[in-house]
Amino acid sequence: MLGVARQLPGLRMCCQGTIRAVADDVESGNDGPIPESCCMPSLDDRVASLESRMDHVTAMIGDIRTMVGDLRGDIRDLRKELTHRFEQVDQRFTWLVGTQAATLVAIIAVLVGALYR
Repeated sequence: MLGVARQLPGLRMCCQGTIRAVADDVESGNDGPIPESCCMPSLDDRVASLESRMDHVTAMIGDIRTMVGDLRGDIRDLRKELTHRFEQVDQRFTWLVGTQAATLVAIIAVLVGALYR
């Protein structure tokens, strides 16, 4: 940005990263010295801020990975439990069908016995 201010006549640097025109037709430019708070922090400060943000994001990603791992374990346990219950239901269904088939054979035997009496 500083290179642009050097190349263009009528422009001056007021603060790091900003350019103000010296001649302002509407007089809405700089009203005096720019306070130090408007200037950008130094490169080291910005890098330190980004590093702290990245540390926070990295910690959050680690927490999310841990939670996903726990969730996978819970889903695995749930699948085992559901498989066991389906096996129980399948066994009971087999018993039910067997009982109905035995009842049907008994009824047919009684009817055939009554017919040949």
